[in-house]
Parts: sequence; structure tokens; C-alpha cells
Amino acid sequence: LEAFAHAEPHALAPHLRPLSVYLALREGPSGEDQLFAQQVCRILSAVLPQVPETRGLLDHERAQRDLQALVRNQPSTGVHEAMVCLCAMIKYVTGDLGQLVVHFNAAVPALCALLAPAGAQQPQLTHIQAMFVSRQLWVLSAISEGLSIDTY
Repeated sequence: LEAFAHAEPHALAPHLRPLSVYLALREGPSGEDQLFAQQVCRILSAVLPQVPETRGLLDHERAQRDLQALVRNQPSTGVHEAMVCLCAMIKYVTGDLGQLVVHFNAAVPALCALLAPAGAQQPQLTHIQAMFVSRQLWVLSAISEGLSIDTY
């Protein structure tokens, strides 16, 4: 489907609403469910920029809530896919930067605190801290790749 989304985005556009249902993961999702949600994120990210009229294609409020949950609960690569999709949703559907401000305001201070050099030494991060840093870097990179903040 992802290849079809890139090749024929207009043909896939009417199917975005049923596809977006798969962004909502149930409690304790399997790895397969997470991979499928990531695939749906890639499809949405490929189709939304190519469709001239996005109104009514999907329930964007529910999709944004589901994407926010994916950002909070997915492994790092899932965080990246969900943030890229969220940026596409904001850029091409809603224009609501408030969805990103929450992540931006959390990521920047956390990264500054964790990565601030303690004297001349490199900070020693625990495994959990390193995973958190990875997730926050994915968030910031997706925002900077997906949106030109200065144009809003």
C-alpha cells in the first residue's frame, strides 16, 4: 500500500478515513500492530501532501489524538513515523501548531538538562535516559524536517 500511496495518492485518498482507524492501538499492542500503525503513518504522510482537498478525508481530531498516543507509546522509530505524520496532518489539514508545541516544549528543556556537559566530562546516560533522548531527538528532527515553523 505504501508504494501505491506514492504512485497513486489521489486514488488512495478516499481510503484515508478507514485506514486512519489503525492508528489507534489497543492497550498492550503487539509488535505487528505497532508496525501496521507505522505503515499507516507512512501512507498518510505520502498521500496528504498530494491531495488538493483534504477536508472530510479523515476524522483529523481522532487521528491527531491517536498520533499523539503513538508518539508517547511507540518505540523510537514509531515516534519518528508518528511525528512525520502529525506534521503532515498539521501542514496539510489543520494548521494547528499547538499539537507540536507540547512536544517541542517538552523535548528542548529535557534534552538540555540531560545533555548539558557537567564540567568537562561527557554526561553518562543510563539506558532509559538514552532511549528518552533518542525519542526526543526523533520528535525534534521530524518537526524541523516536516514544517517550516517560521511560515506559521
